[in-house]
Amino acid sequence: MNWATSPQTGGQQTGGSLKAMKDKSSQAEKEANEASALKTAGPEGEITAGFLLEKSAKTNGWSKRWFVLNEKNGKLGYTKKQEEKHFRGVIALEECNIEEIPEEEEPPAKSLKDKNANGPDSGKAPSLVFKITSKIPYKTVLKADSTADKAEWINKISKVIQARGGL
Repeated sequence: MNWATSPQTGGQQTGGSLKAMKDKSSQAEKEANEASALKTAGPEGEITAGFLLEKSAKTNGWSKRWFVLNEKNGKLGYTKKQEEKHFRGVIALEECNIEEIPEEEEPPAKSLKDKNANGPDSGKAPSLVFKITSKIPYKTVLKADSTADKAEWINKISKVIQARGGL
């Protein structure tokens, strides 16, 4: 399993005790994490990786990307394929905000191909979409494969943003 070039840092823990973090997680998050398809690595599980769909700002279509979150350095990198060794883009989460987007707020797809990428009945299922916005006028709209994956991504990215004084 190759997770691009995610820098590893020392084994020091910051931002409170593990017990305090566990106490804050809700039952829904625990259930979501148990069913999540995301992969974790690192001495303290600080690296999380998995596929997400990224929305194109130009075409409004979705592209599947391999995302790697490094909780130690607060960066979310992505590649087109899991096997790639270098990130095509990196989001520094220190001045970002993350929020869920209800399915009805998603702009309509511009082509039949894009509509099919949202899946049949996409309006009836719970929304799998969330976005990361930055202080700079920039946003990344992402869509998870499942509600469990979405919950885990949002939980982990939110913790990184909070620890780094995000928006």
